[in-house]
Amino acid sequence: MALNDTELRSRVARLFGDAVGGDRQDVVNAHLVALSLRGDPTRGALVFKKRCAACHEFRGVGQPVGPDLAALTDVSPLSLLTSILDPNRIFEAKYVNYLAVTKQGRTYTGMLSVEAGESIALINQEKKQELILRRDLELLRSSGQSMMPDGFEKDLSHQDLADVIHYVRGKDDRP
Repeated sequence: MALNDTELRSRVARLFGDAVGGDRQDVVNAHLVALSLRGDPTRGALVFKKRCAACHEFRGVGQPVGPDLAALTDVSPLSLLTSILDPNRIFEAKYVNYLAVTKQGRTYTGMLSVEAGESIALINQEKKQELILRRDLELLRSSGQSMMPDGFEKDLSHQDLADVIHYVRGKDDRP
């Protein structure tokens, strides 16, 4: 679904049906009303600090684990809303979540931050990096999913979404 080819995306959607984010589209649709609300950047900064700063850095606040949000000022409010509520729809491969299991039975998850000849390193959402020797690996598998989890709608009101979108875009987001 991340392909730029509209015809291929359409074919994938037909072939995989609801397995390709159907329920997440319902979540996005249920929160479209947030785009009609006036966003408040001050409240948006507070929402960002509470819900987003663990993985995103913006205006000197947060951790640079996920994508740099400073580059998103020209992204539409709908695109931001969709990215927040359906983070697996479109994301860069470098932000995919991995599972690593060692021969000793220890389990690690995170983004692949280093891949060297004798070792790998995963960085988790707390920005903690785990170095694992390849000889100790039992399993290394990509989840095919973004490190950003689904479910932000459970803790964010429509107004919270409008506020954080306004804050990140730095613009008046009224239609």
